[in-house]
Amino acid sequence: MQNYTTVRSGRPKRVTIVERAIANVEGFNDLKVKLEKNLVINGKSDSTYGNYIRHLAHMALHFNENLLLLSADQVTDYLYLKKKSEDVSKTFFILTVHALRAACKVYDLPYEHFKLPKLPNAKKLPVVLNMKEAKALLIAVAVYNKVYALIIALMLDCGLRISEVPALEVGDIDFERSRLHVRESKRNKDRSIPIGKGVLGKLKTHLAYWSPQKFVFEDLKCSGRAIPIAGINQVLKAAVKEAGITKKVTPHSLRHSYATLLIENHTPLPSVQQYMGHSDIKSTMIYLQLVSIPAQKEVSPVDLVFNLQ
Repeated sequence: MQNYTTVRSGRPKRVTIVERAIANVEGFNDLKVKLEKNLVINGKSDSTYGNYIRHLAHMALHFNENLLLLSADQVTDYLYLKKKSEDVSKTFFILTVHALRAACKVYDLPYEHFKLPKLPNAKKLPVVLNMKEAKALLIAVAVYNKVYALIIALMLDCGLRISEVPALEVGDIDFERSRLHVRESKRNKDRSIPIGKGVLGKLKTHLAYWSPQKFVFEDLKCSGRAIPIAGINQVLKAAVKEAGITKKVTPHSLRHSYATLLIENHTPLPSVQQYMGHSDIKSTMIYLQLVSIPAQKEVSPVDLVFNLQ
């Protein structure tokens, strides 16, 4: 099966796994359209939709058949194959199951229709950077493109998700109040986050130099379009290696590090919850297991009243 088509310029254009499934598997385009509508209506992110449809495309091309016509045994065999394969990550298996669940919801099918397995609720602690590692990363990334260096610094300074970076608009920065307004992020929630003086100054320089019309960070190769996420991932990966950090750092690690550094520097937990955009403070309290806060002497209320401390 060809992975390329020819465009007018004569140069090959790569065909995505989803496009291949649409072209070769009956009924896949209908699934794609309905899945996208369902996820958008339920407030799921573009990245969630992208992950689900790609994994469903892999499965559809594997069988070369409409997924809804597969038997439970076929689905079980496919999942077994992926689970046992050394070339397939654990994440691939989990996303495939989640994608199949989403497809079941779209067509009002019970999970039992495909005998989908129950996924264990892993309770892993997030990967976070300490102060020394965060400094090493910011120094290392400074040798790359200044725009990407600023993006990574901003993600760490404000606890941003990588998906939130391209959506940032010039008007979302309040220089007078030193705040960043993140609009309609996860579950369509807005939040206002303080920005440090260092990053705020670099943002002023960035905007003065590039003069973007809408997005704070525009595609360096195509003015007017938001910067692609792929480039941020690549630069972060290279910077982590350059900094000599051996932890498995992802863009989301910067968000986790933001929370832990705030808590270690005595930012009240409700404030951290607000800045992170957590609906439940229990999500914020997870970071208490990761922080190192110097022990403080015990306080006597009576001694405080009489100033005997």
